[in-house]
Amino acid sequence: MPARLSGSGLAAERGGRAVFTGIGFAVAGGEMLAVTGPNGAGKSTLLRVVAGLLQPVAGAIRLEPEPDGGIAAAVHYLGHLDALKPSLSVGDNLGFWRRLYGGDGDVEVALESVGLAYLSTCLPAASRRGRSGAWRSRAFSCRSGRSGFLMSRQPRSMRGPRRCSGG
Repeated sequence: MPARLSGSGLAAERGGRAVFTGIGFAVAGGEMLAVTGPNGAGKSTLLRVVAGLLQPVAGAIRLEPEPDGGIAAAVHYLGHLDALKPSLSVGDNLGFWRRLYGGDGDVEVALESVGLAYLSTCLPAASRRGRSGAWRSRAFSCRSGRSGFLMSRQPRSMRGPRRCSGG
């Protein structure tokens, strides 16, 4: 049975102002859920709440079955910044993050699984020329070497394989 991430009755505030109330969702492993709305509607705040970066003022988030280490071990937020060092190749950056997180597996296989094997030896700054930032989100999704739920502010960049292999 695939893991299931859900939230019910979620509410959040920023600067003492209610951003959203009464939000609920459910998504199973391998599924994609899109959160849409105008600027300022609370989409990023919701992602941060689900990832455990912000505390909700109401509601609950559940992951069933709950993994060792709790929800934080299985929910990964891909924010604005990608944490790629410009002096290291894309492959070396991912290797660093895998070692830091205790992940294992082959970085080359992971990059291949998201269609980015050709960037392994490129420096991140050089890889930007003539390309959108979409590849950066896809590469970042491989950094831990662990499976789980990925949340991205740029879901269109996550098209294709939703999971990295090699980990």
